[in-house]
Amino acid sequence: MNEYMGLINQVRSLPELIRNQYEDLERKTRSALSTPEIFKVMRVTLTGCGDSYARAVRIFDANMTLLLSSSSIVADLDGYHGFEPNNDVSFECGVAFGAGLKCIAFISDGRIMRERIPHRGSSNIDWADNTIENFNMSANLMFGCCFNILEGDAISALSALA
Repeated sequence: MNEYMGLINQVRSLPELIRNQYEDLERKTRSALSTPEIFKVMRVTLTGCGDSYARAVRIFDANMTLLLSSSSIVADLDGYHGFEPNNDVSFECGVAFGAGLKCIAFISDGRIMRERIPHRGSSNIDWADNTIENFNMSANLMFGCCFNILEGDAISALSALA
């Protein structure tokens, strides 16, 4: 297999990508530049490092297509950078709930947030001066009110789907 096939395929996909993004790109360009400035542009160079905006859009579109073609979601609500779930997971959970999918989540430490998150004495204030929700739930109320949250791992959550 050619070691450059990924790059070649990305380059070949540019015309379709530009067609799909043109209206948004034109609107943003016209808000940033005047018409005379636009006509002074002689060359545009598209760059990407493998983590470009275009790649992100394609990943987002693929994830949304996959999610919305599903009948359920199983979400990992363990802390990502701290005590809250990954932002992507949180967004996907909201989309899933809004689309009427069956929503199940798992968390390795099922204690209520007030017990699980370190706080200052008897207050509901954490080490970063944030208020800790105190609704007797193991996760944020937005999850707790619409997801069946199980203490355990992905296997236990998948078993609950059956």
